[in-house]
Amino acid sequence: DPDATLAYRIKHAVSAFVAVAAAHMPLVFVFDDVHLADSSTADLIADSLMNARNVLIVCSAREDRPDIVELLHSRGNAEQMHATAVTTHRLAGLSESEITRYVSEVLGLPEPDVTALARLLQIKTGGNPSGIVQQLLAMHDNGTLRHDTALAKWTWDAAMAAQAAVLPGNA
Repeated sequence: DPDATLAYRIKHAVSAFVAVAAAHMPLVFVFDDVHLADSSTADLIADSLMNARNVLIVCSAREDRPDIVELLHSRGNAEQMHATAVTTHRLAGLSESEITRYVSEVLGLPEPDVTALARLLQIKTGGNPSGIVQQLLAMHDNGTLRHDTALAKWTWDAAMAAQAAVLPGNA
């Protein structure tokens, strides 16, 4: 199977690189949005990194997705892992008041003027900071959020904003 051979070669190359590099200095690998990883990527992380010495792995994943720590542990060989601890830190999304402050600063408007928009963004994104930015950009792209030059301020169509679809990965 050519795919299996390629996967083996990649794992072997990454393992060899990590082993050589980690012999000289500690290594830190940071993987963001690991909840989007396919099984091949999880295998690569588990087989090539989790069994190496002098390696710290930091993964971020959505809480509402399968737990990546369990996924990696199920793919790795627990007896060979050199990890001494796996720690999970749960990060909460931004609160409505934090989103209100953020949107107020970004749009240059008083907080009371953006409260409804902030509430909508909190509902659509769960307070995910990246999701808030993406949702605001999408609203600008589709004309829901626009700068009114006559009023010299940002405005938005509340009805369009409420009906807009939640962007994938943002809720």
